[in-house]
Amino acid sequence: YLLKSSIALLAFLSYYWFVLRRDTTFHTNRIYLISTLIISVLIPWFNIDWNVKSQAVRVVNDMITPIHITTANSELSSVEPTWWTLQHILVLIYVMGTVIFIINYFRQIAPWLKLIPKSDSRDNSIQIVKTNKSIPPFSFINTIFLGNQEFNDSELNKIISHEKQHILQYHWIDLLIVDVLSIVLWFNPLIWIYDLLIKQNHEYLADNGVIAQGFNKSSYQALLLQQ
Repeated sequence: YLLKSSIALLAFLSYYWFVLRRDTTFHTNRIYLISTLIISVLIPWFNIDWNVKSQAVRVVNDMITPIHITTANSELSSVEPTWWTLQHILVLIYVMGTVIFIINYFRQIAPWLKLIPKSDSRDNSIQIVKTNKSIPPFSFINTIFLGNQEFNDSELNKIISHEKQHILQYHWIDLLIVDVLSIVLWFNPLIWIYDLLIKQNHEYLADNGVIAQGFNKSSYQALLLQQ
């Protein structure tokens, strides 16, 4: 399973990196990244008969006769298998790693979930939470979190518009899928590359959404460089 999934991930990632990465159709890239990620995880579960076994191979297989080896002893003493095998050790390592990643994930989001009921303002269905922490602005589902940085009204308007784009385009769904798969496949470095590429593409989509609203492109880019 792991080999098939990794090969599929590598193939899809290679195509994106060499063909689609510089493409500015970010919506298409978003669909490609999230769909190929899901496909790569599902592919190993399907048994596909490619019918590649030739007639020659069948003939050779039919010609091979089993070799029976007789020993002096009519009965061989059976060796009892050892329970603690390498496979069991690997399974234990995998389970421990998965548990650690699950705990770490909820430790990261728990503080922000607690702040949601204490939102300072609301813009339609979007909540805005101001914190006293030194963090960059970000959004989670339908909530925008702001740090303790000082911004003027124009800058704050651009920042909130940027985070609104993440919410309105439902980027959190992509991130949730990636987070779940990152926990399940934490040992596979390709899944973390997917995570970075999807987040990067989200930023391009949000930036385009803000500029499409009529904000000055130069001043907006200067604000991004300050963060």
